[in-house]
Amino acid sequence: MKRTVLDEARTLMRRRKFHYAITLLESHSANYKGSFEFYLALGTSCLYVGDEGNAVKYYDLAREIKIQNTELLLGQAVIFLRRGATERAIEYYMEVLNISPGNETARAAMEFIRTVKDYTDICKLKDTGEIKNYYPPLGFNPDLVRNCVLLGLLAGIVASICIVTCSVTSSKKTPATDDFDPIALTSDEQKNAVQDDLGGSYVDDYILDDKQINKSYEDAIKLFKAKRENAALVEINRLTYSNASSSIKVKASNLKEQLFKDPKTHADRDPEFSTLRDNYSWEDVVDKNTGGLKNLFRDCYVVWVGKIANIETSPDGSWKCTLLVYNKEFNKFFGYLTVNFDSAQPSVNEENPIAILGRLRPEGGKFCMDGRVVFQSIKNSDLYELLSKLNL
Repeated sequence: MKRTVLDEARTLMRRRKFHYAITLLESHSANYKGSFEFYLALGTSCLYVGDEGNAVKYYDLAREIKIQNTELLLGQAVIFLRRGATERAIEYYMEVLNISPGNETARAAMEFIRTVKDYTDICKLKDTGEIKNYYPPLGFNPDLVRNCVLLGLLAGIVASICIVTCSVTSSKKTPATDDFDPIALTSDEQKNAVQDDLGGSYVDDYILDDKQINKSYEDAIKLFKAKRENAALVEINRLTYSNASSSIKVKASNLKEQLFKDPKTHADRDPEFSTLRDNYSWEDVVDKNTGGLKNLFRDCYVVWVGKIANIETSPDGSWKCTLLVYNKEFNKFFGYLTVNFDSAQPSVNEENPIAILGRLRPEGGKFCMDGRVVFQSIKNSDLYELLSKLNL
């Protein structure tokens, strides 16, 4: 039987790939309007990624349809707990226990609340991440089971090789297999690339036919292998926010997981000024009708130039500013956005032109940038030279 979008999303949630579950679900929001399971899955996914505002929104929408559900009640209870509203949290945990008297999550949360002296205890729980012990349980992560099985098989293979070759000096090393091999579409997926249960309208999304979907997926793989990850991400977004089948969207999201990774350690790796390819301009990424970020460029990296203002520094060392975006000649102003930095503020001058490399994401109907690298020089010619090398 063909798996539904909700089935695929729940699988991603069990694998703890919440961002991809959210992306998949949001791209089918028109089809699942009024669906309790849809709102519930989105609420729980948002809760796990720390997006409390949207978690509340989707849980409230789910509650309008159905109240007696342990996952929903546990999710709403822990949000009250996070906010220090312990009495409200207890009310919801009691409702859970009325439905499921042996629910371990509810009982553990109520035992914790019993020991709480003040809100500081809850803050400590949030800071350490232990509060996730009281989130709605997701079940076993199949990736862990798979990895354990593979590790066991690998250990057996290694042991066998050692036995066979113990008398041979092993000066040759096994070649590394760092390269990710994207899963090709099956012939059935290629023939039925369009989602067959399409309903409603896809606002700001992309309506494609089978041929266009297949080409977009093939292009994404080619661009990924050519190390043009930014351009590959555009094609992945085109599929994610289109009428492509759910199985193709899942494969596209699996490919997205491999972007911007260190080939040896597989850790996240941001591009640098010298390595970023396929830069996109303000005019490329901004939706002229809404002023928001086009879905096509969600999570893409860009290098934009301009001047900064409104610098704010937080006690933890992070800082943010407003970037006034210009063209490289500084004779055309495009617009402005907030840029957030996790690291400590470098020595920057609000009066001098600046170039910032960062990653774009939606925020409150508009969009912002998560800053990664800043370039500013006393001489404007140095900045112009950098931009020329980047073909900006």
